[in-house]
Amino acid sequence: MKTTEFWEAAQPRHKFQTLDALRGVAAIVVVMYHNRALFGWTPSHGYLAVDLFFNLSGFVLSYAYQSRLDSGLPTTAFLRDRIVRLAPLYLLALALGIVAMGVAGPGGWLHLTWMQHLGYVGLGVFLLPAHSAAQPGLPLFPYNYPSWTLFLELLMNIGHALFLRRLRTAVLGSICATSALVLVAIYIYAHTINAGWDWGTLFTVGISRVIFSYTCGMLLFRAWRMGSHRVKLPASPLLLLAFAALVLPTPHQAISALLMILFLVPAIVYCGALNEPGKISWRIFGSLGAASYAIYVLHAPFFVYFQRAWPAAAPHVPWSGMLMLAALIFISLLIDRFYDTPVRKALRRRPS
Repeated sequence: MKTTEFWEAAQPRHKFQTLDALRGVAAIVVVMYHNRALFGWTPSHGYLAVDLFFNLSGFVLSYAYQSRLDSGLPTTAFLRDRIVRLAPLYLLALALGIVAMGVAGPGGWLHLTWMQHLGYVGLGVFLLPAHSAAQPGLPLFPYNYPSWTLFLELLMNIGHALFLRRLRTAVLGSICATSALVLVAIYIYAHTINAGWDWGTLFTVGISRVIFSYTCGMLLFRAWRMGSHRVKLPASPLLLLAFAALVLPTPHQAISALLMILFLVPAIVYCGALNEPGKISWRIFGSLGAASYAIYVLHAPFFVYFQRAWPAAAPHVPWSGMLMLAALIFISLLIDRFYDTPVRKALRRRPS
């Protein structure tokens, strides 16, 4: 079978509209968390949106590709599909981030030399993290720091295609449980799991977070496929629950975050897979899902441009943050419709 035929075969038959909307909610919370000065407050567990992303990816990619991979879809074709899905918006965000670095002033906010810029741009083009012993505070992706999650997800995609999908449920569950225990150990040692975006914690906290949440999503898909448990809930309140869990303060913040990763986030994803919105909210859910990736990957450079274009956007004034968020969502919908979707369709039509 040709790769282009596999592309068509791999498209999901069922539209998980609630899961798409959950991805949109998570992206919005990340924007609020990273730009909390503009909103005047901090979403207490905003960083857990990343774990929600990983959980959703494990579920949705299992649904979309498990049977196709089992039927002979080459691993290279699967990874090509993933790169085509991620690359157009990622490269756009990288370019905008490079320009934003210049907008920030001579040398950018990291005060890099031109040779360092060239080296890090070269790594960034291939979604590879930057590292310098001489710059311990250097972000893994200097021009668009949220890209560290895309790097981890692509690593899991490789593992998914090569061996995770082949594992019996008991073995996959053992991997998930082991990574959960590692997260508990990290919490006991560091009293936080809010890490993974720098070189010092990427291969400890970051890897543990993505392995747990991604394999948990795969297990949730297998449970959903068996159809043994059907929990009926209204879809809209489920989104509100996810938003509230990510933004509202809780007693004992760090232990609450750990419990949310281990139990609440998987429960929300599983219930989201079982419950779809009604006709009235269907398009709203779809729009949230369509804009989610662009919102996430573009929000860091967009923040720089927004502050330059709108100097009146004062910190600690909530309307400034809401204005920025509304503009970002609107632009993300336009970019999805007129750039990302057409480019991906064109790339899919190209022969391997």
